[in-house]
Amino acid sequence: VAAGNEPLDHLSFWEGRKEPWRFISLCREWARFQADLTYQTKLFFQLDQSCSAYGHAACLTRDKWLAEQTNCIGRSFNDLYAQMQAQTISLLESPGALTTNRERECIDWWLERGITRKLIKQSVMPVLYGRSHQTLIQGINLYCRDELCGFIDKEHDNLRVFDLSICLAKYIHRTVKGLLPSVGSLSTWLRAIAKIQMDMGCRPHWYTPNGLLVQSYSRESSVKKFELVLSGRTVRFQIDDKEGTPMDKRKSLTKVTADYVHSMDAAFLQQFVYHWGNTYHNPIVTVHDCMATTLDKVAIMRRELQDQYSRFYSTDHLGFMHYNLQKKYGLELPAPPIVGDLDVDDIGMNEFLFT
Repeated sequence: VAAGNEPLDHLSFWEGRKEPWRFISLCREWARFQADLTYQTKLFFQLDQSCSAYGHAACLTRDKWLAEQTNCIGRSFNDLYAQMQAQTISLLESPGALTTNRERECIDWWLERGITRKLIKQSVMPVLYGRSHQTLIQGINLYCRDELCGFIDKEHDNLRVFDLSICLAKYIHRTVKGLLPSVGSLSTWLRAIAKIQMDMGCRPHWYTPNGLLVQSYSRESSVKKFELVLSGRTVRFQIDDKEGTPMDKRKSLTKVTADYVHSMDAAFLQQFVYHWGNTYHNPIVTVHDCMATTLDKVAIMRRELQDQYSRFYSTDHLGFMHYNLQKKYGLELPAPPIVGDLDVDDIGMNEFLFT
């Protein structure tokens, strides 16, 4: 209340918060409410989907374990990244007999320093989007540099950030392979379908549940170099011109999974906005997988989000896509990677799906 009344006199209380401006806005609203219990806040309060990309992957592949960890099903709160954090630490504690002395030193360093959920999240989140092993190492490398404020930890026998990054990347990769096999299978299947489409001279494409045609592809770059002479000085620059160039099959395959999952995310967002507006005529603000409304409507929004998510995934979208493409091309295509142990009726029952 004090910070809400006099924000500049209480900077130390709020300026270090995760989102300080939103936090102090809430403080100011709370102070106004305490001064007048009839005051009605105009702030928007958001409901954010838990691990949305992996939640969509779980429902698409009907993977029960992944659906539980992303709160698509169940009754209690689960945290996918915390599970992967625990598994990575477990692997580091039992690395196997073939571990080299240098790797053992790196493992001991990680176990001593600790592996944060933040590090696991930024390393694991891009997996669904085709993150390469080299990109994983680079991400850990940047994290280590922030932690160490340098390239070498002299207190630990000159351990290099490069060595530490390679070591941890190895065990995070093992965790991903062990806990998220359905995600890898989904990516493999989508790339296989995209390759067949490109081999037939088509751009990789599909229809979202709301009928939108999505084309996912990249073009080869044609580098054009220019020189600009101005007042006796020469400025050189170049641009990547992709206009009219052929498709780049390799780049197209790396982006297809990310585009597919994002298209499903967008389709659900569109469906929910349409439902919310036509059914309730209530305020709504959306950002990707996050919906916000006024405080008095949050409980209704949570209930409706869960219900609409359940309805959205009552359909086998991968099976529908597979059927349509086979019918269109007259080919026998690889079967979708359905795990199949997820009861569709359970989707959307967990109140922590949107928090």
